[in-house]
Amino acid sequence: MDFSDKPILEREQAKEQAENDCRAREEARDQARLASAQNNAFQLAKEGNSAELRVLIEKFDLNVTKPRKLNQKKAEINFETLLHVAAGSCDVTLLDWLLSRGTTFGISAIGPLLTIYIGANPSALDPSHLTPFHVAILRGNTPVARRLISLYRNTKSTDPRYQSFCDGCHPSKAAKDRNASTPLELAIKSGNIDMVELLLKDATVHNVQRCWSQLEQRGTNKMIADMLLTKVGVIYQS
Repeated sequence: MDFSDKPILEREQAKEQAENDCRAREEARDQARLASAQNNAFQLAKEGNSAELRVLIEKFDLNVTKPRKLNQKKAEINFETLLHVAAGSCDVTLLDWLLSRGTTFGISAIGPLLTIYIGANPSALDPSHLTPFHVAILRGNTPVARRLISLYRNTKSTDPRYQSFCDGCHPSKAAKDRNASTPLELAIKSGNIDMVELLLKDATVHNVQRCWSQLEQRGTNKMIADMLLTKVGVIYQS
């Protein structure tokens, strides 16, 4: 090796290292901005600020299926998504937008239409093992809960979201939380009369009877207890 070329080689290596360091700093700044935007998105959803939330998601092209902050120490299976937070506080328009965001379509030369669904997941479970539908019920967001029930009933089996709506938005199926709470039980817990009325329609007679008995024993929520008695098949027990 010609040692006279050593300074040139060192300069080239130093230049390459400087460029790598610069790129690393830029990537770190980008990641920090993205993390901040993700955190702000959750805050806007919590506040029910649908308009600003949509602008922020589009500006940073945020992944609506990601958690607020990833736990670096362990893999998180269940975490709160933007859809969970929005279902509790935001409007139906934003709900529909989140559910449709990221849906892509492709046509295969052989066979039927191929669809890949990567939008907000209506069957995702939060740490309490509740879906966005269950969160909407607990928070008393009746318009959103009604919309999710409608999607459960009317989404065609060919739609890639069909199974997610079946799993996450069933109006009478028990949740996977530790109490196996039914939608009606969550509605009663919310104390929202309109929500109770909405979920009473699909609740089983057995579940309604049990809920009524529990309210009678506690002597609370008489208005809700009287509403439960309007369900055909429920018997008043003195």
